[in-house]
Parts: sequence; structure tokens; C-alpha cells
Amino acid sequence: MTKLFCGWFEGKWSNRNQAYRCPRSAAYVHVEHRRLSENEFHCTYRYEKKKKPYRSFKVKIHHEDGHIVVKNPEMDIVFRLENGCFVASTDQKLSEDIFCTNKAYLCSNHYHVLDKGIDIKTGRLIWGLEDDAYFEFERVESV
Repeated sequence: MTKLFCGWFEGKWSNRNQAYRCPRSAAYVHVEHRRLSENEFHCTYRYEKKKKPYRSFKVKIHHEDGHIVVKNPEMDIVFRLENGCFVASTDQKLSEDIFCTNKAYLCSNHYHVLDKGIDIKTGRLIWGLEDDAYFEFERVESV
């Protein structure tokens, strides 16, 4: 199961179709999950018109109790295989001020992600899309 997940996770992704369809609600983002070792990846997220990523971090993939755990610096995300797709849903308080929600669906050619941070005191969105919308990434290149 880990080998399948890593094979699907690795590569380059883009939400170009979503950004062109809904330019006011979804920025055009490029994602790259570059393999560093068997179960370790360097992940970058970059806006279309920027050269430098706005997010860059390493993750390690582990198989634990029938689940895939993506361990990253902010929070661990636990995936389960469901109807031919890896599915995750994680809510976690990151600090005294920030609550994070991360939901994801990873298939061989689609990676849909709801990643949002909320200011606990004000309830305002810090990052992510409004109205619980998902980034709709499509595979643009396998590595």
C-alpha cells in the first residue's frame, strides 16, 4: 500500500483547469512532490507567476495500522484507501491562534486538497479557499 501511495503522490501537479474556470476564487498553483528516498519527499507549492514556492517542506510516508501517515512539520495527515482512492481528513489546533483543517483525495491522476487555516480568535480565514472549496490538482508530469 505504501508503494502505491508513494507512486501516486510523486510527481508534478497543477490546478490550471480550476484556476481558469474560477479565476476569482482559486489561484493557479503548481505542486511538486519530489522523491528524496524510498519514503521521503520534498514538497513545494508555487503560484503560477512566481519563481519561488510559497511553501516548501519535507514529508515522510509511513504505513501504520492499515493507514498511510504523511508526517510533515505542521501536522501528520492520515490517509486510508477507500473506493480506489486515498482519503484523508485531519483537523488540528496548530497553535494558540490557528486551527487547521486538511482534507485530501489522492488518486493516480487527481489530487484534491482542502487546506485551510482559521484564526481561532476572529474566525477569519488565514489561508485556503473560501466556502470549504478544494484545490483540484491534476497530474501534469510523473517523475
